[in-house]
Amino acid sequence: MGMPPMSVPGIETKVFTRGAALDLTLRNAGGRRLESFNSFNNAIAWLLSNPLITTVIVIPPRAFACALVLAAFFAPGATLAQEFNLVIRNHKFEPEEIRVPAGKRVSVYVTNEDATPEEFDSPALKVEKVIPAKSKGLVRIGPLSPGRYEFIGEFHADTAKGVVIAE
Repeated sequence: MGMPPMSVPGIETKVFTRGAALDLTLRNAGGRRLESFNSFNNAIAWLLSNPLITTVIVIPPRAFACALVLAAFFAPGATLAQEFNLVIRNHKFEPEEIRVPAGKRVSVYVTNEDATPEEFDSPALKVEKVIPAKSKGLVRIGPLSPGRYEFIGEFHADTAKGVVIAE
């Protein structure tokens, strides 16, 4: 299975994978073969040791997918967003107050139990999200500085009010 060619000025590259196997050929603009590899490890070692090639990294598709998953779990400071739940019932938010950690991204799952849609609206949080009747929506906010951030249900602003407190 062929992969798209990599872009290195003055060097033509062709990469082919067969399962976990890799064939890589580097040619100069005149067509002269510079290097040829059939081992992923040898190709990476050569690419990384060559001072003329600084932007090319070849990774087989399976290895790339594994690397993404591992990076999500082991990268410094990488954590899943903390989750919070809000319910819209009788045109009111329950609870009316949510306390979230300052400096972190959070996910707020909004369940609308009413028979009419509602809009989660907050200029302070820079969020507007319509939650259809009898459905759920996800609102991602943050990271926030410590403070109070008011939100309303724009379609029923007189009753649907709440606040996010970042501490």
